Amino acid sequence: AQHKDIISCSGDGNCLFRAISHQIYGDEVHHLLVRRKCVEYMSHNMEHFSAACQALRGANGDFQAYLSVMAKDAREGGELAWGDHPEISACAEIYNRQIEIWTYNAMENSAHVQEHCRFGTGYQQNDLEVNIPVRLSFYKGGHYDSIVGQGWEKNVVSARPGEVEDAAIAVAKLRAPGVFDAAIRACY
Repeated sequence: AQHKDIISCSGDGNCLFRAISHQIYGDEVHHLLVRRKCVEYMSHNMEHFSAACQALRGANGDFQAYLSVMAKDAREGGELAWGDHPEISACAEIYNRQIEIWTYNAMENSAHVQEHCRFGTGYQQNDLEVNIPVRLSFYKGGHYDSIVGQGWEKNVVSARPGEVEDAAIAVAKLRAPGVFDAAIRACY
């Protein structure tokens, strides 16, 4: 098995976005950009994200209210601004990368990817060799860190922070209503 290290990210409520920033840019400093671009992307894919978001953390069924809170630095927005599955899914789409959430199994004293926490497309082994998944640790119950292994840095984005995100947002803006969900339904 390949050796992997956990890179600790600040536990200030922005840890999901810090860990993704570390995976994408090699440093957690772009976490607010990742957060805000993620929220902007979600706002242009309302039909896809709104149902999941409306059920989360006090949005009272109001998708725009949810996005408004999620756009805030968690140091200001508090625990209502903590990232969750909708944001992880959006980031998988934005960066066109698989995202794996690793957890610890105390009974077996081992780590594993939670099967319900594989986000993005293409989990064939040959794809993983070309484009290493974003790997996040969720060992501490409520906190995300970045997991790196040999060669992880080859997938660090060399573009200016914001370019990749803006390109994904531009595509989302052009997508006609219903196209996203129709494409998903066509797979089943």
